[in-house]
Amino acid sequence: MITAADFKKQISKTLAGHLRSLGFKGSGFNYTTSGDNFIFSIGVQASRWDGRCCAELGIHPKEIDSFGNHKIDLKNLKYYSCEFRQRLWRKDPADQWWQYSDDPELNIQVAEHIFHSIKEQALPIIQLFKTEPYILDSIEVSDLSYGWLFGRYRHIPVQKSDGTYCVTSIKHVLKHQTKEHW
Repeated sequence: MITAADFKKQISKTLAGHLRSLGFKGSGFNYTTSGDNFIFSIGVQASRWDGRCCAELGIHPKEIDSFGNHKIDLKNLKYYSCEFRQRLWRKDPADQWWQYSDDPELNIQVAEHIFHSIKEQALPIIQLFKTEPYILDSIEVSDLSYGWLFGRYRHIPVQKSDGTYCVTSIKHVLKHQTKEHW
């Protein structure tokens, strides 16, 4: 079976060309673009064991440039470090995984399928975040139980009274919510 590193070499030119045509920068398995308020990251994650990969969209508010005392390098942000992230999915709610092979031509087809899924699934979400500057203000606590736009959260951005943002975890939101009911 081909290694993930060899698969990356085989698909990089095709995938990078497509993503660059949409304004993304990057190479290999990591690409980013940005809007006025958010950074958008696309990443390909290769499985270590079975010759498969998935693609993931990450969205990170530019206002959140640190986590505690840790400064976030927004210029080199990867999808797995974004505040919001979601793997691309199949028609059912499961994650989409693509099988790669020893055949370079088949792997180019996998890259084409990944790009098609990015266009169909990630681009509409990116466009929404680019055109709705206050999209985070529309998040309600009740939305979190239904997986607001995404199903996975690292942290939840919260606007402070001075207009800046900080982050909190779902654990803290739920803890706060349960105190309100007691």
